[in-house]
Amino acid sequence: MNHETLVKTINLIIAPVVMITTCGIILNGIIARYTWLSDRIRSIHEEQLSLLELDLTQHQAKAEKLHHLDHLLPNLLKHHHQVHHVLVLVYLAILVFMLDMLVIAFAIANNSEWLQQIVVIVFFTWN
Repeated sequence: MNHETLVKTINLIIAPVVMITTCGIILNGIIARYTWLSDRIRSIHEEQLSLLELDLTQHQAKAEKLHHLDHLLPNLLKHHHQVHHVLVLVYLAILVFMLDMLVIAFAIANNSEWLQQIVVIVFFTWN
């Protein structure tokens, strides 16, 4: 491989590398949100269990709080599942970008024009 081909290959691989780095930064924030939701769901469930142990006929405010928690928990669980699906998609995007980098290197090494075009199509499809 000559110098020009090597520089061209590195330039083509830089875009997926930047996207992988960006996905990693985004992933960090999403994981923090996922962890917060998990902790919040756990604490709400523990609070529900402690309220269920009380005699709620004598504690009207606590009965209202239990009712509120009963409606809050399904919404948090739904949000938790949505964040989980987003995490899976970001990991899938990282996988696609890594495969894209390998295919770019393979296309340059074999001097295959059609494979380079497919790589560009795949890269822009996932962006």
